[in-house]
Amino acid sequence: VDLDYALSCKRLYNSLIKLVPSNTFVAGFAASKGETANDNAEGGYYSQSLLKNAQKMVNLLKNDESYKNYNYAFFSHIHVLAKDDVIEMSLHKQHPTIEMQRDKYQIPFVVVAK
Repeated sequence: VDLDYALSCKRLYNSLIKLVPSNTFVAGFAASKGETANDNAEGGYYSQSLLKNAQKMVNLLKNDESYKNYNYAFFSHIHVLAKDDVIEMSLHKQHPTIEMQRDKYQIPFVVVAK
C-alpha cells in the first residue's frame, strides 16, 4: 500500500466531507419494502455490487480520459450502478433503494487523488 497515496485520498475525502452539512444523510437499502435481500457465497448482492462498482469507478477516474476532471464519485452514483447489477443478479426479485436529502450536498463514496 502506497501510504502517501492513501493519505492524499484521505485528505481529499475529508475536504469533501467538510463541505457537507452535519444533518445530511444518505441510506442505501439492499431491497425494496416487502422484498428479501439475496446473497451467495461471496456475500450480499447489494454489498458486492457496491464494492464492484466503486472499484470500476476508481479505474475510470484514474484511467479514462473522459473522467480526467473528476476525482470522486458520490454514494448515490455508485448506488445507481449497483442497483442495476442487483436487479439483474436477483432475476428482478430485488430492487435496492436509496433515501437521501434532495439538495446540492452529497456524501462522497469513492475518491482518487490525482
